[in-house]
Amino acid sequence: MRHRQSVRWLAALLLMGLLLSSTEVIAAQAEKTAVRIGVLAYRGVALARQMWQPTVDYLNGELPQYHFILVPLDLKTMEAAVAADDIDFVLTNTGHYVVLEARYGITRILTLRNLREGQPYTVFGAVIFTRADRHDIDDLDDLRSKSFGAVAKTAFGGFQMAWQAFDNAGIDPFSDFSDLRFMGFPQDDIVYAVRDKKLDAGTVRTDTLERMAAKGLVRLSDFKILARRETPGFPFVHSTALYPEWPFAETRQTPKMLAKQVAIALLLLPADSAAARAGKNAGWTVPLDYQVVHDMFRKLHIEPYYKTHQITLIDVARKYWPLVLILALTIGFGTFHIVRVDRLVIARTKELKDSNDALEHEIAERAKQQAIMHRATLQLRQREDELNRHRNHLEELVEQRTHELSRVNKELEAYSYSIAHDLRAPLRAVTSFSQILLDDAAEKLDSDQRDSLQRVVNASKHMADLIDDILELSRITRKELQREQIDLSGLVRDILEELRRADPVRKLTATIADGVTVEGDAKLLRVALENLLGNAWKYTAKVEQPSIEFGTTTQEEKTVFSLKDNGVGFDMRYVDKLFHPFQRLHNSQDYEGTGIGLATVQRVVQRHGGQIWASGEPGKGASFYFTLG
Repeated sequence: MRHRQSVRWLAALLLMGLLLSSTEVIAAQAEKTAVRIGVLAYRGVALARQMWQPTVDYLNGELPQYHFILVPLDLKTMEAAVAADDIDFVLTNTGHYVVLEARYGITRILTLRNLREGQPYTVFGAVIFTRADRHDIDDLDDLRSKSFGAVAKTAFGGFQMAWQAFDNAGIDPFSDFSDLRFMGFPQDDIVYAVRDKKLDAGTVRTDTLERMAAKGLVRLSDFKILARRETPGFPFVHSTALYPEWPFAETRQTPKMLAKQVAIALLLLPADSAAARAGKNAGWTVPLDYQVVHDMFRKLHIEPYYKTHQITLIDVARKYWPLVLILALTIGFGTFHIVRVDRLVIARTKELKDSNDALEHEIAERAKQQAIMHRATLQLRQREDELNRHRNHLEELVEQRTHELSRVNKELEAYSYSIAHDLRAPLRAVTSFSQILLDDAAEKLDSDQRDSLQRVVNASKHMADLIDDILELSRITRKELQREQIDLSGLVRDILEELRRADPVRKLTATIADGVTVEGDAKLLRVALENLLGNAWKYTAKVEQPSIEFGTTTQEEKTVFSLKDNGVGFDMRYVDKLFHPFQRLHNSQDYEGTGIGLATVQRVVQRHGGQIWASGEPGKGASFYFTLG
């Protein structure tokens, strides 16, 4: 009985402790200030969360005193949220930012460094194009009475930039085209429509044509660029001026200290961080000048600069016809109503005086507002100067850290080679003396002694191979990537040819896709492919008709490389061990190896910002898939 009572008291005390701990956690969470970041989800909420939630997580880690919350919104709900002061920061496209800035006074604090073809850019434009074989279309003026495709009337890079170019050329796209077709996203559909002769011409954001060509979806030579421009430092074909990328802005209610902390944290975001990779960018930079976008919208009378209706005398007469009639009667009966006229004049004079006083008051208020804006501009410039100094300091720190890491890397590499030499020397001695003893004293030894010596020779050779593989894995981890354009198809053929020369009796059928190229470190990718192809060669040795297949597929706008064989395969229950060092899924007596090859492949792929995975079935072969960032 006493034991049960003791147990009950102990359980009660533990429960009270848990409740107190939970209360403390909830209180700690409640103390954090919630900060809501509105993000334009122009391709859906799921994609917006996938791209920008890592950035919000990064801010939560860098500024733990706040609780940052991602709020995906469309254009209308974002404007309503800004108007109601429901969000603290805004991440939206360039055109929409200008509307919110003019209407609600939001202020940019950063500009996105968008990642295109592996390089960061803070500006972008639009390209106007037609088919290369359209000899009747050579410039913008030739587009009159032609069909034209764009994303949407409100799409900044998908139509409004091109609209500005047409307006400069004296073309009204809404009346001068035979068919102005808004096709929405993705922009690839506009390119296909022009290529397939469903439209005469079209416009898309810069880098769209290059991206599709890199994936093999189109050929750049099939298109003609109209009103082509050349901008130093900007490699993509374009027909319009270049405008700033997406801004990150504070709303009118955001505390200045919070905005400053967020700006500094995002400026320090590494270009190769998980947040940058998810958002397909290289981080952020100081805010660019968006006045050029205001000028464009004002010239085209785009929201918020809609053209106002001009008031005419007819409008006045229609609206105030009773007063006009009274005035006519007053003039007709002026002789009899002179006193009334005098009173009306006095009353009107008083109204004019009151209006003049109100106008002077409004002018004074506007002068005050201009003074406030001037002070705010000076503060913004001071903030920009401070951010520039901080950025320069950070760049110096990064350069120092890079130099230090390079020095340490060289020391580690030298140390690794020293250890390798110290290990290889006794192994070579063991191998050499054992082989000599085996060769010279073979007749004096019985079969067990010869087998033992042979095992010593094989074990020492295996140990030497293992040391080489470990050093190779370590070297890959530290090696600085050297990026260049690589023909993977040719590289696979070269490696297979080397395997065939080493074993000319072996017959193996290989199917290799042509023209597979990628940007990366040629030496490291060769090491990875040698390991993958070496495994395929090794594990198909006992198959009657061995074969391998190398090619590519496309998944979620990414190129996936694949290598498949019809060898012994493996059980998917053990797939998690496949890329671990020294983990082998097959009997080492049947297949030689150190168990480090696939770990080396994984390390090479990860160094390129990619992923690798595999599938297989016992007796039916194995398939390896990988991507390169």
